Amino acid sequence: MKQLVISSLAFALCLLVSVVAAAQRVVSLVPSVTQTYMQLGADSYVVARTSYCPPSSNGGSVIVGDAMSVNVEKILAVKPDVVITMELTKPEVIAKLKSFGVDVLELNTPRSFDEICSQTVILARYVGMEETAVRLVSEEKKKVESVARKQLLDKKAFFEIGVKPLWGAVSGTFLDDMLAMLGLDNVVKEGNGSVSREYVVSAKPQYIVMSSLYGQAEEEKSVWRRLLPTAKVVVVDEDTACCPTPSNFRIVISSIVEAFE
Repeated sequence: MKQLVISSLAFALCLLVSVVAAAQRVVSLVPSVTQTYMQLGADSYVVARTSYCPPSSNGGSVIVGDAMSVNVEKILAVKPDVVITMELTKPEVIAKLKSFGVDVLELNTPRSFDEICSQTVILARYVGMEETAVRLVSEEKKKVESVARKQLLDKKAFFEIGVKPLWGAVSGTFLDDMLAMLGLDNVVKEGNGSVSREYVVSAKPQYIVMSSLYGQAEEEKSVWRRLLPTAKVVVVDEDTACCPTPSNFRIVISSIVEAFE
């Protein structure tokens, strides 16, 4: 069983981050960042977001772009204290924002539950809610530990996150970490996640976890039941599974366990 301890090192690294004045105006270019602020009860600080982000509770957030492209002029117009990005934001956009003196927080996509929790604390610090985040992380950690005790040991699994082309979660990602916490061996070990059906069938996974695939999940379930008739299949909500927050991580692994118990 993978150890479910949020490492003291990860939190130490969080504490080493420069202390910043609490931001009053946040631009989130990442759906999981926006959701994290919502789950902290701090989404009123989000004054602008992408079209892929959920709207803030006060309904006042401005849409400044989508997952791949953003409008720098719209971002500057809302006078942000900080703009938060991940890998999809183009380097030239980040450089332009910085040239205007905008504080840009560049995050990497978290690879594990531990990193998700660490990022949550960092994000909370930007709006002066670090203590709230530490409590949330602690509570979710306990819940995840409780769920992970119900392990599906010594079984192989495929976590499908895309179809046409077929795409699976690969080792070293937070979705792979979900499987590992449940004692499941991910059949996709290398590459970027693109696989063939023949590859998956030859690996003979006993469990198939798939995101809702934008309405294609039922058709996919039928395909897998024909190709791997003894495999158990569960569908998890794609917006929850692919949006890494501590609460979302716990919700997804709970739904996997409930479906396969």
